[in-house]
Amino acid sequence: MIAHATTVDAAPDAVWAALQHATTWEGIAGIRGVHDMTHDGDLLEGFEFHIEVAGMRFDGTARVSKRSVGEAMTLDLDSKDLDARLAVRVKAEAAVSKLVVGVELTAKSMVVKMAFPAVQKAVQNGLPREVEAFATRLGQ
Repeated sequence: MIAHATTVDAAPDAVWAALQHATTWEGIAGIRGVHDMTHDGDLLEGFEFHIEVAGMRFDGTARVSKRSVGEAMTLDLDSKDLDARLAVRVKAEAAVSKLVVGVELTAKSMVVKMAFPAVQKAVQNGLPREVEAFATRLGQ
């Protein structure tokens, strides 16, 4: 798993609320073009998106597969070429929140299997910058 932790200048409940908006996820692990969001009440259930990583584009679907309300959620990202699991944990830490984001990738198509080291490297190199930008947006 590729992971990065940071702090967010916001209370955990505010961070959790922001995570229930699919557009909040744009920029993490290459997620772009979020649309067709679904919710169950106030809780995010899923959305459609595309990923741009290592010069490749993958159209896919995100679905929440695990959730501990207010604390953690896991999104399963599915595309025809690449699957990923995106896990987020939010913890209270004094007046701020600690945010931990992890990504697991699985290559499905032969093309991605051949380029998988480059795809993993791109996610590994980009994740800290993406999570820090994510935290900045959540803290505003």
